[in-house]
Amino acid sequence: MILDRFNKFFLIPIVKIFIFLKIKPNHITLLGLVFAIVCCYLIFYGMWLTASLILLLSGFFDMLDGAIARYSNNTTLFGKFLDSFVDRICESLVLGSVLIYFIFKEESSITAFLSYTTICSSIIVSYSRARAESLGVKSNDGLMTRAPRVLSLTIGLLIFSFFQQTTILNLSIIDISLLLITILSVFTIIQRVLIVKNQTTSDSK
Repeated sequence: MILDRFNKFFLIPIVKIFIFLKIKPNHITLLGLVFAIVCCYLIFYGMWLTASLILLLSGFFDMLDGAIARYSNNTTLFGKFLDSFVDRICESLVLGSVLIYFIFKEESSITAFLSYTTICSSIIVSYSRARAESLGVKSNDGLMTRAPRVLSLTIGLLIFSFFQQTTILNLSIIDISLLLITILSVFTIIQRVLIVKNQTTSDSK
């Protein structure tokens, strides 16, 4: 119900405006990349609040490009490739900037390690879907897909910007966010592996 209202009263009107202005989905995809690069710059300098807002904007454009393509009936194979390709770049850049910041500026080995595990698990989640689809198996289910990962990281950065000194079990707010993404991403990977195993096993019988 909430999602339907969001689409009807917010997303669709914006989509119609972009279509009227003849802005292509691929342009929106690249604009999302620009915002991700800006987010990296802000993270490098510890500007967590602004970084979280820019990351949210980047995620919104990531959602918007697909909506424009579907609504305008302008879906192309290259557009799908570019969208997926840029998504991986954006995610790697943002998480990589968190990793670098906590290695060289804060010297927090825990946050750096969790940044690394988040990068790895996120990439494997995406790869598991791509590899499954190359085998003709649909495997896009799971708790920690692209949108929840971006939202979880955005919320983590946002809360961390106000409570940088707050710790829970010696973990900062951003540590908890990264740990949550990692654990649920691993769970999603297992889900997808089992989906592929079940479908390929049933096909071979």
